[in-house]
Amino acid sequence: MPFLDTIKRGLFGTPGQQMQFQRFTPQQQQLQNQSINQLMGLLQNNMGGQQGFDFAPIAQRARSQFQSQTVPMLAERFASLGSNRRSSGLEGTLGAAGAGLEEGLAALESKYNLASQGQQSQQRQQLLSLLLSLASQPAFESAYRPATPGLLGGLASGVGQAAGSFASLPLYQYLGLL
Repeated sequence: MPFLDTIKRGLFGTPGQQMQFQRFTPQQQQLQNQSINQLMGLLQNNMGGQQGFDFAPIAQRARSQFQSQTVPMLAERFASLGSNRRSSGLEGTLGAAGAGLEEGLAALESKYNLASQGQQSQQRQQLLSLLLSLASQPAFESAYRPATPGLLGGLASGVGQAAGSFASLPLYQYLGLL
């Protein structure tokens, strides 16, 4: 049967047809699917809650520095002025400095949290963009294969062209042969 099909196509040609081809090998498709799944997992984990930055160590270090450097320095100043270490001036100054430290730490923590949220938002946008570009890749590509005339179609076309050329010759027209 295939031999007869081959002869038929050779004589009569083949019609044009729309064809589809897979764009990726099975290994590439598997890798693309794994990448999509990993990106989905990252997006779900990242959107699930606040991850990342911990401000507590920074605040602890600032409080330790305050206790080890600022408090002794203030006490030394008050001592050099001849004031009593237990005076209300020293306690008021220490209280105000401590309050300023806590206020500054709260502002700094807020700033870091905002920056962290901005980075997370930017990362989510990048992950979404990458996910969309991977997921929107078409798996197939279309192409059109034009018709082939075959031997008989080619002969018929050749005879038609020859007749047209023959008819355009002035001598044959003059003689009345055409």
